[in-house]
Amino acid sequence: MNMIKPLTVIFITTVSSGLFAEPNPQVQFNTTPKTCILEEDQSTCEFNLHVYFKLAQFKELCLEIPQRPNYTQCFSSTDSISKKLKIRTNYDIIVQLFDPIEQQIVAQQKITVAHYKEKSYRVKRRFGWSL
Repeated sequence: MNMIKPLTVIFITTVSSGLFAEPNPQVQFNTTPKTCILEEDQSTCEFNLHVYFKLAQFKELCLEIPQRPNYTQCFSSTDSISKKLKIRTNYDIIVQLFDPIEQQIVAQQKITVAHYKEKSYRVKRRFGWSL
């Protein structure tokens, strides 16, 4: 019978937890809206994206949308940052904060594009109440 040694299990657990670690939970990062509704007759979803974050313990952070490199901006202020971006898309996008010094993503949020199709029928409801 082949048995896994405890040291191997500890090593695998440590490595896998590092691979799937969530971005830094201490970073205050918020985007609104989180969803854009794309109606049936529209080809693209257009909205104003509000992004708010604090640099906190970082010397510099870059706000980036990997699908849109021209939106990348880096900040080195110690205050909170509030940005408004005009976005036009027909697919989901990721907005992330990137630490250029450590070369790692510290926070990210997904902006979802939902497709809405209006139903072409009306539900008829009858109530058997009489007076």
